[in-house]
Amino acid sequence: DTDNSDTISFQEFYALAYNQKLRQYLTIHNIDIKNVESLFNILSAVAKSDEVPCPIFVNALLRLKGIATSLDLNTFSFETRLFETKMERWMKEVTGKLRNLEGHRVPSSPSRAQAVAAADDEADRRAA
Repeated sequence: DTDNSDTISFQEFYALAYNQKLRQYLTIHNIDIKNVESLFNILSAVAKSDEVPCPIFVNALLRLKGIATSLDLNTFSFETRLFETKMERWMKEVTGKLRNLEGHRVPSSPSRAQAVAAADDEADRRAA
């Protein structure tokens, strides 16, 4: 955080990611940053901002600790959340369109069971 804003911009993050001392520290602690841009995009989406608050940044690095595929799993999780958001929007749009259609629908014809019941009622009435 070079500007003391308690957030990290992409430029700050990029510089940090390629800082030799930080890389050594992360390597010692078994934290591997494979794709700097993808990681920053995930963090900024979580933060809903172009700048990532320092606590989110630190927490994310700690979550990457461990096996090399942690970033891949976090990327997958992020993409799944994006897909879920898009699907929710699409479902709302479709639901709205269906509700709009309900107001303009042509009355449906009676079901076969309704037609048979009406015919039986008519037959009973005539027989009486």
